[in-house]
Amino acid sequence: MALAKKGSRSILVDDVQYRWKARSETDGTTHAVVELYDNPQQSVVAFFKSYPFDDPEEKRVITPATITAIITYALRQGWDPEKKAKQLNLGFLDNVIKE
Repeated sequence: MALAKKGSRSILVDDVQYRWKARSETDGTTHAVVELYDNPQQSVVAFFKSYPFDDPEEKRVITPATITAIITYALRQGWDPEKKAKQLNLGFLDNVIKE
């Protein structure tokens, strides 16, 4: 199922346009979902701890740089966003993507 256009953001990475959305959950995690902007097939999801820092008041922010890193990492892991398939779950990427 494709991401809703409402509330999602667009990003261009290596001349490919993607749509993404991030959300913090009540369990202390944040997840980001990314898919192609036009004709999405397989989406990818990555998880992060919402409070990864020593200061519990400092919450993790998912930025366009984070999304670019997720896309780059997913592509290296074999993600093919043009191939129809189940969502690719990358799991927690706190140790892979740092900001």
